[in-house]
Amino acid sequence: MNKNLEKFLKEINNGILKNSQKVIANALNIDITAVSKWCKGKNKPSEENIIKMAKIFKKSEEEIKNIFGSDIYCDNEKINMIQDENKKLKKEIEIRDELINFQREKIKSLEKKIKK
Repeated sequence: MNKNLEKFLKEINNGILKNSQKVIANALNIDITAVSKWCKGKNKPSEENIIKMAKIFKKSEEEIKNIFGSDIYCDNEKINMIQDENKKLKKEIEIRDELINFQREKIKSLEKKIKK
């Protein structure tokens, strides 16, 4: 468990690490196994749970994200932007493939003419 997370868990449970996951689960009205997975690094809290924790524990959303590892979080706008870029790239690849196939057919046609 990372030190930031351990410190946070103790902070929300009056300096005690034991049962602190339960405190978060109860505060968010979720199953403790979800919190356990966050603490083990298997999953990350959703954006919705980040917002709730920030309000409940009087921290900024960025502080909460940093506790659980901010590198994982990406807002929906960024996700949509990446998906749009992927669609554009796929379309460009399709167009290039069509051009390549067209050129191949043209080459075959020219080769046939040369052989005659």
